[in-house]
Amino acid sequence: MSIVAGIDLGTTFSAISILNPMGRPEIVPTTDGERIMPSALFFPKNEAKKVITGVEAINSRHESPERCVRWIKEHMGDTSYIFSVDEHKLSPSQISAAILKKLKDDAEVALGQEVNDVVITVPANFGEAARKATMDAGQIAGLNVLGLVNEPTAAAFYYAVNHDVKGRIMVFDLGGGTFDVTIVQITGRDVKVLCSQGDRHLGGKNFDDALLAYFQELYQAETNEELFDNDEDRSELEDYCETVKKTLSRRAETNVRLNGSAGLVRTELTQQKFNELISSYTSKIEMLIESVLDEGGLSVSQIENVILVGGSSRLPVVRDIIKGLFGYEPLQVGNLDECVSLGAALCAGFRKMEEAPEDLSEGVLSGLQDLKLSDVCNHSYGTTAFRRDELTGKPELKNVILIKKNTPIPCEVRQVFLTAAKGQTQVIADVTQGEGDDLSMVEHLAKEILELPSGREAGQRIQIIYSYDVNQRMSCIFRDEETGVEKVISIDTQSGGEGLDMDLDEKQQALAQLIME
Repeated sequence: MSIVAGIDLGTTFSAISILNPMGRPEIVPTTDGERIMPSALFFPKNEAKKVITGVEAINSRHESPERCVRWIKEHMGDTSYIFSVDEHKLSPSQISAAILKKLKDDAEVALGQEVNDVVITVPANFGEAARKATMDAGQIAGLNVLGLVNEPTAAAFYYAVNHDVKGRIMVFDLGGGTFDVTIVQITGRDVKVLCSQGDRHLGGKNFDDALLAYFQELYQAETNEELFDNDEDRSELEDYCETVKKTLSRRAETNVRLNGSAGLVRTELTQQKFNELISSYTSKIEMLIESVLDEGGLSVSQIENVILVGGSSRLPVVRDIIKGLFGYEPLQVGNLDECVSLGAALCAGFRKMEEAPEDLSEGVLSGLQDLKLSDVCNHSYGTTAFRRDELTGKPELKNVILIKKNTPIPCEVRQVFLTAAKGQTQVIADVTQGEGDDLSMVEHLAKEILELPSGREAGQRIQIIYSYDVNQRMSCIFRDEETGVEKVISIDTQSGGEGLDMDLDEKQQALAQLIME
């Protein structure tokens, strides 16, 4: 019988879980004995093929911060990002693959079996390029990626199955680098996502950075000197800021020691002052909560509970936000750092049960019985077309949405457009992602040319078919109805740094050449 696993590929920490013989999810510790692993790589000097992962990478980075790569999740799907050290040039998908492979290898050591079939989690508001980069990372790591699942969806799935949470629930997921807020309807073991909002660049790291800036300002005001003047000292101070933040999640105030070039400066920091420092971020969190309620056509009174997910949700200000908006305390069950991975393992079992139930044991199949999961599209997708301006009446190029945000998935939409000019021989097959009709405010995922026969009148029918699967990946067809000629576009956006011009096999070989610890 095969093992199915769920991997939370996090900004600051990652974790892997499997389904035990009874179909219940369990975290698999790393060979270091840790239940979650820092999402970091370190490349030691004078050891060309060696890469250190996890805890040791974090502990080693102070000696040479430029040789450590962290927070790679915020670059997923960014074609301009390449991490360079020595002869290595690595894209975000390759770096993430190294993290995934470490989790896979350690799990195989612990279990004494191969781990191949996985579901990987992503932020709900990840776009096409970032999702493609994540799928690539899994394949480069040698995994059979059964699919992707949104992090708050995975958490909701876990709570529905293991903690009997039910009703209309808001999942508040604040991690190290991303924030998602998702509303779900849980009925027994049936989880239905209603709507979602978020920011893929908002999380605990922003709070650390706010502390760092404050400490710099305070030290300079006291001594007229800089708190640090090199990357090594900055790296250590970043760790200290994280420690201060965690202390303030448990205590109302803490002593602060800032040791710079002008000597030691002592001060105190209160929760109240910390909350002031991060107020721009917490205001955005409140705005996103209000936005997701508005999208769902819901009031706060219609949300029966708020579930906390993600390590940064431990901050007291989070509870203050929830209590201020909803009038009650949020629900915290189990370990906030682990529930996404545990839920992903359930999702992996769910996917495997649909594809190849014969590969699962009777115990696992029994544990997965009656599970249902439905998600929604987290972005709107459209194309470029002429529409008459409401004020001037003149035709203008607009973004025309075909698949609306929060449409249940999988889904398919067909819509007919007409050619604009007599003798038109081309149509621009433009696939957009984003809200509204302003083309400057949307992302263009693909732009190709559909060739048309010459000599025809205006008004020829062009059918556009958009399909959106359960992994929230798009495929598109632009078809000339008269001739049947079509342009098929699979949104295979080059992911993070893949301008390195390497195919999948080459990326796998490059990873295999590294000696990972």
